[in-house]
Amino acid sequence: MGLGQGALAPLGMSRPDPAFWAGKRVLLTGHTGFKGSWAGLWLARLGAEVTGLALAPDQTPALATMLGEEHLAASHLVDLRDRRAVTDTVAGQPFDLVLHMAAQPIVRAAIEDPVGSLATNIMGTAHLLEALRDEDALKAVLVITSDKVYANNDAGRAFQEGDALGGKDPYSASKACAEIVTASFAKSYFDKTGVPVATARGGNVIGGGDFSRDRLVAGVPLKRLGEPMIAAAETDDLVARGKALAQKNCAWCHAIGKTGDSPNPRAPAWRHLHKRHPILALRDPLTRGIARPHDEMPNFKLTDEEVDTIVAYINSL
Repeated sequence: MGLGQGALAPLGMSRPDPAFWAGKRVLLTGHTGFKGSWAGLWLARLGAEVTGLALAPDQTPALATMLGEEHLAASHLVDLRDRRAVTDTVAGQPFDLVLHMAAQPIVRAAIEDPVGSLATNIMGTAHLLEALRDEDALKAVLVITSDKVYANNDAGRAFQEGDALGGKDPYSASKACAEIVTASFAKSYFDKTGVPVATARGGNVIGGGDFSRDRLVAGVPLKRLGEPMIAAAETDDLVARGKALAQKNCAWCHAIGKTGDSPNPRAPAWRHLHKRHPILALRDPLTRGIARPHDEMPNFKLTDEEVDTIVAYINSL
């Protein structure tokens, strides 16, 4: 997250201070998700007393399941859309800091279920802030939203933090609304009690243990604080299936391995693709369909699952 004025200000890179986090009582929502799982583990390693509030993991495998709950002081499986359940869980608990990361984070899922996503991302945020506003021990609240909160006018420039909020799709709209809800609670309640409330607009990330639908790269090998924790079976299976698919459909023209020249001189070797395109950027054209970049290339469309395997294989080269 950048420091200073503007969402795209130069990054201020600093290491977390264990002395600050040691003994801090932290409520972390979304602790069963990808980012939340890592956040809970890191905060615990820094000495914080972490209480999680989230839905149960909705996929197999799941990073939260792999990590277990030993590093958490408590784990509450609660739906943020249930106001009473949120209040019953949070009320009277002496949390110092709250990191609100729980959300419905998938753009396509929001298109398929807009009302459910709006309820989670907007009313879920409101339910949490309402439950927290009378807590005397509270020192600060940070609500994580998204870099998709801006009204996109296609001006061709980078967004600034003060740009207008908006959303042309349900996910973006839900996150922009979460910003407005948070600001309204801060002005109406938390400012009066001296509790700082802020938002942080997160972007897309990749990392170990992200098995969620529509992620940039599925099944990335895990590394936990420098210790190997490889999801070998999952990753190796994706790579093997991607290689088999490439051998069947692509090896007639491309060199798909770590050595050798392409049979078709106009077809780039796959191990060199990273020099022409970011590997992660390949997912979109693969999903939409190949546009026949050379005459001999057959027209075919990959399923989402096949795209995952191809990207995983290319990433392994």
